[in-house]
Amino acid sequence: MSDLEQKKFPIGQFEMPEHITDIELNEHIQVIKDFPGRLKNLIENFNDDQLDTPYREGGWTVRQLVNHIADSHINSFIRFKLALTEENPTIKPYDESKWAELQDSRNIPIDAAILMIQGTHQRWTVLLKSLTNIQFQKTFHHPEQQNDYNLRNYLAFYVWHCNHHFAHIEKSEERKRLVRKTLHDRGCFEEIISRISELSENSQRKWGKMDAAQMLMHCDLILQIALKKIELPRINILLKYIGILTKIEMYAINNGIPQNMPTFKDVIVNFSCNFHESKENLLKTMDEYWKAYEAGHLPSYHVLFGKMTEKDWGFLEYKHLDHHLKQFNV
Repeated sequence: MSDLEQKKFPIGQFEMPEHITDIELNEHIQVIKDFPGRLKNLIENFNDDQLDTPYREGGWTVRQLVNHIADSHINSFIRFKLALTEENPTIKPYDESKWAELQDSRNIPIDAAILMIQGTHQRWTVLLKSLTNIQFQKTFHHPEQQNDYNLRNYLAFYVWHCNHHFAHIEKSEERKRLVRKTLHDRGCFEEIISRISELSENSQRKWGKMDAAQMLMHCDLILQIALKKIELPRINILLKYIGILTKIEMYAINNGIPQNMPTFKDVIVNFSCNFHESKENLLKTMDEYWKAYEAGHLPSYHVLFGKMTEKDWGFLEYKHLDHHLKQFNV
């Protein structure tokens, strides 16, 4: 198995069993019953940065995975009920990749998906425990795969599906510690620009007091520090020590910026701003920042974070922009 295949299928691809004993069937039902609790325990302390970490390069984020599980498992539950109440019904397929790209899968908190998974699995477990061996032989027809599936084998597939995506999420946490995005990577730079383009003046914040226009101006001012257009005031040694430790911790753990974190009054935006002007100015400043990076003109010192390398600037500026774009669900 190639490295990519190993990342796609960490527990291996599903293989349809030739025979499933009653003992194995009961074990499968137990997996369906226990899965919501296992999943919640795994991700309940994940922050937005962790939830938005792809489990592999080019793969879904944890947030998308959780929402996919909710979508997939409720579809499976419905297919069980169709098979039990109709004669080999033809089910309706769906494009899971396109579903995962919709905004309800990409951006909102995962609480709703977790509730869906808990409710679906609770009802699914009750249904499964009530079935006879004859009922488990009921089938449905999958038109895309041109195959009939009986419920005994289909349950085995969804036990694999639970463990398959659980392993993805476990791997994503390991990957998050290794992948540190930077504004000095052109792909990450363009990603930020694309996310800015998704904002509107009516975009709603998830926390804080700034509206979208004020947030854009604040991000613009932060970048101007790197361009030496804004000079921050000196701070006492204790705050400087905290700032340096914060920089080290953020790089070591690769965590996000805490919500509602205090900042310098020079970059606080608590006055009315024009959304379109703020957006245009930020994009211009980002372009200036890129040119300064390419020319090697970024400062070697920051009042709060101490000595700065190019790597530090790229890492911290990405974190700051990412933090505030997530504040507005983009």
